[in-house]
Amino acid sequence: MYRSLIVTAVVQFIVILVFSGCIQQVNRPGISSAEGTPTIAPTPLPTPTPTPTALPAPTATLIPTPSPTPEPTPNPPPTPALDSELFLTLEQPEFGSTVRARTVAVAGSTLPGTTLEVNSELVRIDREGRFQTEVTLHSGQNVIEIVASGLRGGQIREFTFVTYEPPPPPPFFLQVNQPPNLIVIADQRIRVAGRTIPQALVTVNGVSVPVDDEGNFSTMVRLQEGVNVIEVLALSPDSRTLRDTRSVTYGPP
Repeated sequence: MYRSLIVTAVVQFIVILVFSGCIQQVNRPGISSAEGTPTIAPTPLPTPTPTPTALPAPTATLIPTPSPTPEPTPNPPPTPALDSELFLTLEQPEFGSTVRARTVAVAGSTLPGTTLEVNSELVRIDREGRFQTEVTLHSGQNVIEIVASGLRGGQIREFTFVTYEPPPPPPFFLQVNQPPNLIVIADQRIRVAGRTIPQALVTVNGVSVPVDDEGNFSTMVRLQEGVNVIEVLALSPDSRTLRDTRSVTYGPP
């Protein structure tokens, strides 16, 4: 009876050791076991699959839109003048007037932007449409034509006439102021001066002397010892001649 209890206790102890993993079957060399008692390994816990973290969608970088370069606004062209608005006013010269000057002023006004011609010559017009120019005249009657041409082909023509009467020529004269006649001097050089018309030709003892715009002339003459005759001659444009002589006595000191 005691033997059975001991066997039973041993068997239970072996079973407990087997289940607790403390006893492992040892295979002896040369002896094969029909059934090996496997070593029970602890069951590994399943590794959790990592949940992919959703990455935020990349934000698109906005490219700044270049500001358009402002184009310069061209100045609007002047508004074409309607031909119905075209006019021409002549202020001078007076129609049928007589003038003594060689030139005459032609002045007036018209529509700005038109083309103006005076005797076929272009004339500048200011911003207010005013114009002025000079016209050279010839002796007698002179016809002056003024033409204003609009931008659409219209034209206005004005005519005026001016009589040019040149002033009468001044009387032809010769005046010798220096030297006095019949003078006696101790200097060998003496001044000869006088006046005549500006257009005259003057010579002193045959030598030409210049005449200024007012008809004045002057020159120096070298004297010989004794009596010297100085001849002044003036010739007009129409070939008239005037002569004056002076007697000068030169005596060395």
